[in-house]
Amino acid sequence: MSATSQESGAAGVGPSWAPPRISRVPFANLASVIHEVFSSGGRVRLQVEGDSMWPWLRQGEDDVILAAPHVRAWGRGDVVLAVNDRGCYVMHRVSRRSRSETWLLGDAQTGEEGPWRTEQVIALVERVVRRGREMGMASPRARLFAWAWLACRPFRPRLLWMIRWIRSKRQGMKDGSET
Repeated sequence: MSATSQESGAAGVGPSWAPPRISRVPFANLASVIHEVFSSGGRVRLQVEGDSMWPWLRQGEDDVILAAPHVRAWGRGDVVLAVNDRGCYVMHRVSRRSRSETWLLGDAQTGEEGPWRTEQVIALVERVVRRGREMGMASPRARLFAWAWLACRPFRPRLLWMIRWIRSKRQGMKDGSET
C-alpha cells in the first residue's frame, strides 16, 4: 500500500494558488503520518492493495480518501482503516459496533474480524476514486451497496463467483472471443 498526504493550497487560480502537496510515505510510518495530517484537518489518499474488499474496492484501479474517524458518526456499513497491536493494517467494512469494540468484514469475505478496540480504527474512508471520478461513501449508492452486501453475507461466495464469471464473459466479448 502506498499513501499520499494532500494539503490543499488556496482555492482558485493565479499566483496565490498552489497544487496540493503530495508526499510518498513508507508503509511502516503510515499511522503517524495519518495522525499528523488529520491533526491539521487534512485528508490522506491511499492506493488500494489487496482483494479483500472486492468488488467494492479494486486493487490497481482505486484510491481511497481517508478522513479522521471523528469527522462524522460511523458504524455498520462504513469502511475504515484499522491497525492491530502488531502494526498490521486492514481496510474493511464495519459489520457491527459497540461503544468500545468494532467488528470488521472484508467485502470478499464471510468471516468477521474482531473485536477491534474502537481506538484501533485510525481512519474512515470518505471517498473512493476510480478512473478519476470520486464517489462519497455516504452517497445513496454506497449506502445501498453496503446494506445489501452485508445482508448477503451468507451467499457471498456464490455471488462473488457469479460476478467474476460475468466479468470474464464481458472481457471475452470486448476481446472479440467467446469463452
